[in-house]
Amino acid sequence: MANILITAPWLDEKKTVSGISTVVRTILESKSKNKYYHFRLGKSDCQKKQLRWFADQTLIVPRLLYKMLKFDIQLIHLNITFEKQALLRDYIVFLVVRRLFNKPVLLHIHGGFFLMQSFPKGTFFWRLVRSMLLGADVNLVLSDLEKDHISKNYEVRTFSLPNAVMPSQIAVEKDFNNKLILIFLGRVVQSKGIFLLASALAELHDFYDQFELHIYGAGNDLNGFLETLQKIEKLNFKYFGVVQGKAKVEALSSSHIFLLPSISSEGLPMALLEAMNTGCVVVVSDDASITSVVQDEYNGFIAAKGNKEILKNILSKIFMERETLEQISSQAKLTIAERFDIKNYMIMLQYYISACNISNG
Repeated sequence: MANILITAPWLDEKKTVSGISTVVRTILESKSKNKYYHFRLGKSDCQKKQLRWFADQTLIVPRLLYKMLKFDIQLIHLNITFEKQALLRDYIVFLVVRRLFNKPVLLHIHGGFFLMQSFPKGTFFWRLVRSMLLGADVNLVLSDLEKDHISKNYEVRTFSLPNAVMPSQIAVEKDFNNKLILIFLGRVVQSKGIFLLASALAELHDFYDQFELHIYGAGNDLNGFLETLQKIEKLNFKYFGVVQGKAKVEALSSSHIFLLPSISSEGLPMALLEAMNTGCVVVVSDDASITSVVQDEYNGFIAAKGNKEILKNILSKIFMERETLEQISSQAKLTIAERFDIKNYMIMLQYYISACNISNG
């Protein structure tokens, strides 16, 4: 058994809506041979980058030293995103663990704007990223697509470990013949394609009597998104705030169509897997690793990233050809059960942990 420090933003979704936090919560709640300790990296959704935020940043290293010593940490599971400010912060953590404590690092990459749009070779951030990748004991990404991209651009070895969920134990029966519930659940930020979605919905007024849009989550662009939707005459939508645990499962179980038309910064969204797990028909973009899960018109629908017309046409097709939705819903649940089971994930995660040079001394 190893004592592992695992990084993530706040684990309470009412503080931070984060895919990394969801992954870490899932790991912490699953059976493991190891003892995990959460180390918080990242601000809450309501926290602005003011004096309190800067003070919090200065405490990262002292908090890290305290945790490393108190719990006799033998390995750090460092979850990172390819965003500039986050990389600078995470690099400091990486250096402390590797240079000061000489402990192994399992580096786990979770999306970010510069994941599939790599930093130019030789630039400062390219060198920073490559330094972390070369210095880590194991590098994990979320799909073979990401693995090939990272390996080619940074000339390092990586391994693919897709996110996973606990297969649904609830027998969800969705009726696709009556009014449909469309759901957006997650971080309410521009990169998730929320304004593209609003623009597409504004042109679907002929179908307004067939659906209702439910919104769950928080983020910097929440107010702007809601204000945009309010300006769409006769569009029926409701905002429910942030949900977690059983309430999140119930929200997805009572919905029919899950919307995530992301335009950038995705990895492999946990919300996508959770939605498919409850039989939602997903409408997503072709960003990052999403297409490693969703096959168009088989277990969901894929729209070209940033293309409003394709997104609008997919939604129109859903409203007009409902007879296909039940089969797609079934395939979505089957996909999760067969390929994204948390039990298999934990077995593979243990394998990669074992490959790290953990010392018991």
